Amino acid sequence: MSRSFPGLASVSSSAGVRIPRIEWAQLTCRVVALLVLASVLPATTLAATYRVGSGGGCTHASIQAAVNTAAGNAGLDTIRITRTLAYGNQNIVVEADTAGIEFIGGYADCQTNSITLPNTAVSGAGGAAAAVFSLRGIATVFMNNLEISGGDSTSAGGGIEIVGGPKSIVLSNLFIHNNQGRYGGGISARHSAPNTNELFVLIDGDTAISGNTSTESGFNFGGGGLYCENASVLVSGGTYLLGNSSANYGGGIAASGCAVEIGSVGLLGGVLLNNYAARDGGGLYASLSRSIVSFYTADPEQPAAVIGNTAGEDGGGIMAFTNAQVSVYDAIIRDNVAQRGAGVAIEDVDGTPSVTRFLMQGTTLGAPGAARNCARREACNRISDNSAQNGSGGATPGAALFVRAGNDFAASAILRSTRVEGNEGQNLIDFDLDGDVSLDGALVEGNTLTGPMFDTSGPNAENLVIAASTIAANVFGAGQPVINARNVCAIESGGYRGTHVYRSIIWQPGHALIAMGGTPNLNCFQYLLANDLGVLPASTLNGVGDPLFVNAAAGNFRLRLASPAIDYAVAQAANSTRDIGPRVLDDPTIFNEFGAHDLGAYEIDQIFVDGFE
Repeated sequence: MSRSFPGLASVSSSAGVRIPRIEWAQLTCRVVALLVLASVLPATTLAATYRVGSGGGCTHASIQAAVNTAAGNAGLDTIRITRTLAYGNQNIVVEADTAGIEFIGGYADCQTNSITLPNTAVSGAGGAAAAVFSLRGIATVFMNNLEISGGDSTSAGGGIEIVGGPKSIVLSNLFIHNNQGRYGGGISARHSAPNTNELFVLIDGDTAISGNTSTESGFNFGGGGLYCENASVLVSGGTYLLGNSSANYGGGIAASGCAVEIGSVGLLGGVLLNNYAARDGGGLYASLSRSIVSFYTADPEQPAAVIGNTAGEDGGGIMAFTNAQVSVYDAIIRDNVAQRGAGVAIEDVDGTPSVTRFLMQGTTLGAPGAARNCARREACNRISDNSAQNGSGGATPGAALFVRAGNDFAASAILRSTRVEGNEGQNLIDFDLDGDVSLDGALVEGNTLTGPMFDTSGPNAENLVIAASTIAANVFGAGQPVINARNVCAIESGGYRGTHVYRSIIWQPGHALIAMGGTPNLNCFQYLLANDLGVLPASTLNGVGDPLFVNAAAGNFRLRLASPAIDYAVAQAANSTRDIGPRVLDDPTIFNEFGAHDLGAYEIDQIFVDGFE
């Protein structure tokens, strides 16, 4: 999807000022061209520089006064905000200006031309119940090197309120903290036009959005750190959202019909950290059809992560709701907590018939251009150490995923090459009403559960497909099967129905593979190696035996050369592998049982036989 920066083509930044540190690959060619043009063109003769502060060289004693003067001047004006004043009781409104403003803090005084730490502090504490900065109208605004706190808005964003368009807002090297607002405690970006093409917000540089609160507690959305509606938001550079809270949805980010691209290295890789939502989406909440969210690793050495977030109800890390689409590329979702779907919840039960989708994969196929694969393959594309629990600490459903869809709706999740490990709860993946989950090339290990791992036994369309995956070394309910399923499965024109397991290893001594009423359809269970096939009828395609992992105790579930799972199944090159390697590598020294396809999440490779990469 190509995004433009409304208004940027006709403006230039002031000489010597650090325009936000943008990773060019993160934007489309059109946007790159606009930003380069904006940063290299000489300043127009009509542009002016105003200096706010006290002492020699200062032009204004207040930020608002400088804004009002800039509104009457053509060109992209620069307002330098020095540290010579204490800026309290602030509610700065940009509305009449049409040419654009660049706010820059970090100047010691009005005669200094260099930016130094600390950022200039601007606070709304003690002032009106309003945002510290309210950016209205159509002016393009750059904000750099500011500390923004103490905002208290009863209608929108507490720190920065962005309203309307077409325009672009660029926020860089900001510390936005301890603000509160009804929508978007730290930042709100809202447009009335029902599209994402007219309001663009770039959050870049070393920006921290921390300790902000959204007070909305009704049916509407929240967004403790950021709320966006009918807009496009790009989060990049070193930006992170830490310790924000929402009385409703989206402790870190709430997106309502908003396209969000998150490609930041964050705080040591953590981008959404320790945020809290009283209802759903502790880290991220995305809802409605224009909410297309991409979350990806931008630095191979610092995997992007959603860490330590909490939801009072569903989706501790991420919640996708009602027609939203969330894609996670080679990143990590770990240590999150919720009552259902501690890692991720996908729900579609409201409004007109729609489809809500979640994708997590280890490749950058389909990702934004700035997405990169992790340098250490096993370190990324993981759903790890999440906990589904109630307020008393008791185990609840969906330690990794919770999927729910009503009649005429669809909720689907695809985990491709994903490692699902160390999660705790009643079951690993929970279905409520309808839902579709696919595991392809996944490794499921080391999870601790009180019931079966997968429960698809409900009366509705609960569809689970496990292909080319390894399930081993999990601890769960005594006597419980790996899968508790309905006696229904088929491949129909609309896709898979019921429970299907293909080309996989299930090594869970003491637990049967599957339990269901009646006789299973063997067409839905082919090329399996397990410790106990449960109620599956005898078949030459499936076997019982030790898969001979390299070192399961150390978390290495690759296959030893003596493994019976090597060169076992009819080749299906479309299946994924955990390490993103090629799927079918035929070893000429090993007899092909039915074909050259190895069972489980890994394809044998002599380089990795003795250990991890």
